[in-house]
Amino acid sequence: MFKNSSAPRFGRVKFAIGMEGPAPFIDPGTATFTYPFNTTYGINVAGRIGAGSVTNKYERSTYSTEVNATNANLYVGSVYLYSQIIGGSTNSMAYGGDTDNAGAGKLATGDSYTYSTNTRAAATNSLANTRYYGAGGGNTTIGYIVGGCIIVGSTNVSLLTEKITLATQAVAVGPSLPTGQNNLRAGGNDAYLYVVGYTTANSKSIRRIAYSANTISTLAAVMTTAFAAASTCRVNGSGTHLYCLAGNDQVTGNSATCQKLSLSTETCASTTNLTAAKNDGYAQGTSTKIYAVAGYGSSYTTAAYGYTTATDTSAAVTGMNAIDKNVFAAGT
Repeated sequence: MFKNSSAPRFGRVKFAIGMEGPAPFIDPGTATFTYPFNTTYGINVAGRIGAGSVTNKYERSTYSTEVNATNANLYVGSVYLYSQIIGGSTNSMAYGGDTDNAGAGKLATGDSYTYSTNTRAAATNSLANTRYYGAGGGNTTIGYIVGGCIIVGSTNVSLLTEKITLATQAVAVGPSLPTGQNNLRAGGNDAYLYVVGYTTANSKSIRRIAYSANTISTLAAVMTTAFAAASTCRVNGSGTHLYCLAGNDQVTGNSATCQKLSLSTETCASTTNLTAAKNDGYAQGTSTKIYAVAGYGSSYTTAAYGYTTATDTSAAVTGMNAIDKNVFAAGT
């Protein structure tokens, strides 16, 4: 399964799935919720600068002032274009990416960022697959890297998901997707990670990964509009909804349409559109506001929009504009 991986073999943990059996079902309506992200700072990494070049720089966003600043330190070298990132309240992990804008520079390595010291270092372990154009998400202790391309070409996508323990940086096999997917987005609560995206053009599918059972299932609910590809996706501060902001519907192109998935009823509803069309950007934010930053509008853009979940409204936030990267970045 892993023969296509070009990651170094040293320092990698063995892969195994626990044999204790599946954990009891947790009713989404009664699941506890701990907001998984840092509410003081956000981190966004890598991305494309202009039409052809890529970067491994990172920016630190200060939410109280809604201002971004470029950090002088570069990431170790594991995150560039199409990277995946998972984040906890104390540290974030970024994996994969593509160093040359065409898939030949695909990566399996990772980087760890610590908020309290504003420092980053190479992750202890690499992924099993090289991958780019996937998704990352999780809670305060566990994250999953999901989907993404493993060989040059967008059709060579991974069924394997990989489970990362934030405290130890241990990597283990996660549940497999039913079909290979790239361009996914994900977010969730303490018990589940919800993955939205597509297998073919215009799919509205939603899948749910149970952290404790390490299993994946397909929900009966679907997105009401087929735009989940390349959207900005994040759970709100109270843990009641997963917001999917803008994106690309694969037919009409860049979209400003927004939707939210109720995590108690696991049903979808449309909500107020984002201020401008945008796809392939990234999400970060406080417990009350989601920032959708960078991505495509009518062209490459660094613009940021703050989406207030209490009122389902958005407005431009110029101080949060990405400084030197404008599409295919990752943030938390």
